[in-house]
Amino acid sequence: WHARKKRLVTKAALFITRDTTGLVRLGKALCKRGYRLLAIEPAAKEFEAASLEHISFSAKEALVQLSDKQLEVELVFANFRDPQEVERNYTSWKSAFCDFDFELVAAIRLAAKQLGSIAIIGDPNEYDDLIIRLEKGDSVLYSESEKVELAARALSATADFDIAVARFLETSAGDRPDLSALSGYPKTLRSALPRSRIFPYGENPHQKAALYGSFFDSFQTLTGPDLSYETVLNLNVAACLIGEFQKPTLAFSKKGMAISAVSGETLEEAFEKLSDRGQLSGTALAVNMTLHEGLAKELSDLDCAIILAPRFSEAVICNFESSILITSKEGVGYESLLETRSVIGGVLAQDKDFASINPMQWQLPTRAQPLVDQWSDLIFAARFIRHVRSSACVVVKDERIVSLAFSQPDQSLAWSAMASSEENLAGTILAFDEPIGERLILEEAKNLGIEAVLHPGHEDSQKDDSLASRADDLGMALVKTGFSSRKLM
Repeated sequence: WHARKKRLVTKAALFITRDTTGLVRLGKALCKRGYRLLAIEPAAKEFEAASLEHISFSAKEALVQLSDKQLEVELVFANFRDPQEVERNYTSWKSAFCDFDFELVAAIRLAAKQLGSIAIIGDPNEYDDLIIRLEKGDSVLYSESEKVELAARALSATADFDIAVARFLETSAGDRPDLSALSGYPKTLRSALPRSRIFPYGENPHQKAALYGSFFDSFQTLTGPDLSYETVLNLNVAACLIGEFQKPTLAFSKKGMAISAVSGETLEEAFEKLSDRGQLSGTALAVNMTLHEGLAKELSDLDCAIILAPRFSEAVICNFESSILITSKEGVGYESLLETRSVIGGVLAQDKDFASINPMQWQLPTRAQPLVDQWSDLIFAARFIRHVRSSACVVVKDERIVSLAFSQPDQSLAWSAMASSEENLAGTILAFDEPIGERLILEEAKNLGIEAVLHPGHEDSQKDDSLASRADDLGMALVKTGFSSRKLM
C-alpha cells in the first residue's frame, strides 16, 4: 500500500460506489484533468475493463485513505446498497446484517465532515454536471456552499441507511421480532423528506407553506403556471379518486375535497352526463384515458384550474391557455401504505383505506333487490364516497353524481342537506359512508323517489333487522357493504 501511495498525484478521486452507472465516462473526464482514480469493486472492475489507470482497494481501506492527508482526496463518489435489497438475498437475518455496507457508510460520513476539502457526490445523475465543469477547466469545481449542500445530502442518505437497518432489526432480528413493526408500524416513526417546493402562501396569504418529498416525481407539468399549495391538494385528491375507476371517468376536486365524478363508455359520453357544469370552474379534473382534441374543446369551457390525464394528444395543449395540464404515472395515489396527520406533539398514523369494493361480499337483507342497471351505480357510489369527508351521503344515477352532502357533524344533518336540495332524485340510489342511524331516512328517501340504499351496516344485528324490516315495508332495496368508509376532516 505504501508503495502504491507514492505513485499518487496530489489530486485524487475516490470511488466507493455500488452503482456503476456512468462511471467510465466520468473516470475518463477526471483522468484528463489529472485526477488519480481510487476505487473499490465494482467501480474498479469498470475502470479495468475500460483500461483506465486506477488503484483498487477494499471497502475497509476507504476510511484509512480518507484520513490520510497526503492523498488529498478532493472528490468522493459514494453510494451503498439498500439494506432492504440485501435482506432479500438472505434467509438468515445475521447473514444479511453482516453484508450491509457499514464500512461505506462510515466512509461517507468521514468524507462529509471534511467540508473544506472534499466534495461528495452520491447520485449518478449529477455526473454530467461535473463532467461539464471538468471540461470548462475551472480551477474550483465546487464552491463552499455547494460542498455544504452535497455533504448535507450525503449525511441524509446515511441517516436513511441507519433507519433502514434499525427497522430491519426490529422486524427480522432476535427471537421475538416486533409484530407491530412487521405490520407497518415501527417503534419509531422517522421521516426525512427533502423540500421540493416553496409556495408563496398556504391556505391563506398570511400562511407560509412548502412541499416535502417526491410528489412531483409522479407528475409532469406540460403547460400552465407553477402549482400552489391549494392546487397540490386538489391534484392529490383528484389523482387518488380517479384511481378507483376502470371505466372512462371524469373526477373533480375543489378546496381539497372530492366533489363530483361521472363514468361512461367513453370520456365523451361521461362528459355529456355532467350536470351543474357552472359549479366546476376552478376545480382539478382527473381523467383516466388519453384526452383527445374533441373533448378538450368541450372541457375548456369548464375553466378547470388543473387537468390531469395519463396522456394528452398533440392538439390538446393549444385549447388550454389558463389551465395547468399534467400527466401522471401509473398507480399514482397509492404509493404509501400509511396515512399520517399532525396532532399536538406528534402524528397519527393509520392504514390507507384499501378495503376491497367487492359486491359479491355485500349483503342483501331485503326482499326487494337492486335492479341489474343499479348495481353499477352502487359500485360507483361505494368507490366515490370513501374519498368524501364524513358525515356524507351521495346520490347516484347512471354512474353520475346527482347530489352530494358531506362534512357534516352527523348523518342526519348530511341527509337533511341532501333531502332539501332541489335535485330530482327519482330512480336514483343513495349511499352513506356510515351505518344508517334513523329509519326515518328510509321513509324520506322513498318519498323522494330513491329506489335503493347502500350503507355499511351495523354491528348490532337488531338495528340492521329493524332497518331491513322498514325497507321491506317501503318496498326498497337495502344493501350492506360490511365496512365503514367514513373519512374524517
